[in-house]
Amino acid sequence: PIHVNKDNEVDLPFKGYQVTVNNEIVLTGEHAEPRVSFGSKENLQTLIIKDFWQNFHSSLSTKNNTLDVSLLGALQSPETELQPGEQKTREWFITHSPNAAAKLDVILNPDYIASTGVILSHLDPRASNVFSDLMNQGLYGNNNFINKRKNSDSYGWRNFGELHADHEAALTPEEMFFVSHYNNQYDPIYGMLLQWIKTGNKKWFELADQLAKHVCDIDIYHTTLDKPEYNGGLFWHTDHYVQAYTATHRTYSKLQPSDVYEDHAGGGGPGGQHCYTQGLTLHYLLTDYIPSYQASLQLSKWIETLYEGDNTFIALALSIKNRHRTDLKQLTTGQYPLDRGTGNYIQALLDRYELTGKQSLLFKVKHIICSTISNEDNISDRNFSNVENTWFYTVFLQAVCRYLYVSSDNKSLYDVNRHILASLLHYGAWMIDNEYLYLDKPEILEFPNQTWTAQDLRKLCILQFIFPFLSNTNKIKKKIAEFTQVIFERLQNSDESETTRVICLIMQNSDFEHYKKAGVKVYRKLDGKNLQTTAHGHYAKHTVISQVKQTVSSFSFEKERQSAVLRFPQLRKWLGEPK
Repeated sequence: PIHVNKDNEVDLPFKGYQVTVNNEIVLTGEHAEPRVSFGSKENLQTLIIKDFWQNFHSSLSTKNNTLDVSLLGALQSPETELQPGEQKTREWFITHSPNAAAKLDVILNPDYIASTGVILSHLDPRASNVFSDLMNQGLYGNNNFINKRKNSDSYGWRNFGELHADHEAALTPEEMFFVSHYNNQYDPIYGMLLQWIKTGNKKWFELADQLAKHVCDIDIYHTTLDKPEYNGGLFWHTDHYVQAYTATHRTYSKLQPSDVYEDHAGGGGPGGQHCYTQGLTLHYLLTDYIPSYQASLQLSKWIETLYEGDNTFIALALSIKNRHRTDLKQLTTGQYPLDRGTGNYIQALLDRYELTGKQSLLFKVKHIICSTISNEDNISDRNFSNVENTWFYTVFLQAVCRYLYVSSDNKSLYDVNRHILASLLHYGAWMIDNEYLYLDKPEILEFPNQTWTAQDLRKLCILQFIFPFLSNTNKIKKKIAEFTQVIFERLQNSDESETTRVICLIMQNSDFEHYKKAGVKVYRKLDGKNLQTTAHGHYAKHTVISQVKQTVSSFSFEKERQSAVLRFPQLRKWLGEPK
């Protein structure tokens, strides 16, 4: 069923491959990796198509000394439906070497990578990680990523490279074929590349490389002709706990049931709570794969538009209309929500900084953080006891840790970074005194599963980062030790630890011990010993009048027209088509 068409039918004529000569089938099978050689014996050349069968439909044919290659169709395949915003990249080459298909295995020296400090957690390869065996289930467990791919048949030009979201079958485990697309939730590209750098195991790189190319082509909405809040965004994973049906990787299917669980949404486009750029950025920096570079920048600009608007009066009017939404920047105060969306926004801007080197991006991130938290906050106002609606504050604080690490050498940010650090420590002190493991109180959770336990790893990352700044470390040591032991035991003793979402969270967050090294660097750069005497809390200044002035200063009739016809297609009859 992963291969259904728009009519929810599988219309493929056969499974596998066929070789025909003069219209007669002479050979069939499941997996084909064909090569075609041509030329003279002295000048023999070979055509090789990478991942030929994995990206079906594909075909090779020869007639009258002519070679025809199709990378998005085959002789008997049904029509290929490229949906709005999709693209597809295929790789092929012609070589004189008969052994061209054999690749060199590239292995980075993890000790060297650790010495450069270019990755937040320093990734010390010599340090033990008690969660390594759990992560390795993604490679070697009975339900590893390759077996998930085979069991769901996640092949074909639209699906190859994607991870199967097997955890979404929790409500209907008896279904033989459950189709759910993961769409890079919690950035497994980044997690897999980190594991490759640490271990040198090429299987991690292969999975990350295939997933990155899938995300670049299929999961990202490559268009400028939809709403500005959607254009260039990352599509959500397909809907929780229900079959994807005809949704492919794009959005929700009209065939999906409604009211599947409490507060079930059942529809929507790209949103800030689902934006992941670190893996694409690291993939580009390691491979020079240009689509990953383009995709990271595109996502960064999209999420910026989502939170800041497109600087038109129509966007300003929408801000007024949406002023009560807690997941968007507040018009009257300029304050950003303390959630994973803002955290993702910060991470995307930091990745754009990594790719472009523009210092203004660090100042932008500084402004966002100072418009979200302060060391004078009354944390009880945050209502963290309502876990379902506030748990993701840890995603935001992890982004703050990365910002402080990346910007700690920038002397012009010294004073404001000391304030940001004081704000982080303010929230960290609350965590030391009040935070607990989510499944300690399962009765307040809608779905008390082990995903919550994997999310608990984020707390360890933050606690380790702030550790160097504390004079009395007895309480935080005890908390870290207790959390680590219980998290490990819960995951080790649960079959859920083999599911895609849990493994991806472990890959990204289980190097928490190395956050302490990052914290030490920030401590030294920002004079952490004397922090409390000079860092005063405040929010970044913001007024509605200043926002109106900014919109007026950049006003143009064409920009307003474009914004109007993108958001309201019914106006195109009078205002014309978007450009």
